[in-house]
Amino acid sequence: MPEEGHTDPLRIPHLQCDLICQNSLLAQILRAKPCYQDSLTQVSDECVDVAREVLEVHHQLISGVADRRGDGAVIMRYLNW
Repeated sequence: MPEEGHTDPLRIPHLQCDLICQNSLLAQILRAKPCYQDSLTQVSDECVDVAREVLEVHHQLISGVADRRGDGAVIMRYLNW
């Protein structure tokens, strides 16, 4: 069991990558779902909300990695998945 305060520094970025991947897939599924006839757009509000959440987590991940200068391996793994 890890000591108190000692955690894997890559834990948060890996969890964020998983969330981005899962929610990106969810956004694609929601994009394919038909909208209501009276909708002003062809994209559901739910799809837009999920896509915005994906972009926010992506922004948090990139900001967090940028704060950890010199750790280019994390950003390269993220960009290559």
